[in-house]
Amino acid sequence: MHITAEQMAAFRSHAPRNFALRMVDYIDANFAGMRSHSGDVLPARQQLLTLVHALVLRARSYDIQSEVGISQFVALALAYTRDFDELPGVADLLRNPDFTPEANIQHVLHIVVAAETRRLS
Repeated sequence: MHITAEQMAAFRSHAPRNFALRMVDYIDANFAGMRSHSGDVLPARQQLLTLVHALVLRARSYDIQSEVGISQFVALALAYTRDFDELPGVADLLRNPDFTPEANIQHVLHIVVAAETRRLS
């Protein structure tokens, strides 16, 4: 079997949409109707897909490229607050040149989890 460059380009062009759909399927199946920390309710499927697409683009604006890193960004936005990256200092953490973008989003995620753990204790 031989896959041409044209076929690979077609696969690549569909990959972001397929990734977003997989995320929406997972979120819809496991968290439908739940509220975020900020009180936002997860939107219905089509609006959720639109929101996830927008969040993927925002994650990529911080050079986050891996599915894991993008998923972490989307999860934070949906679970904590949709504009978490606009909170004081967060954008700086996400753009920290000393680490990879994926390490930066993991660092932000750890900070949020630690803060929530302290708040709930």
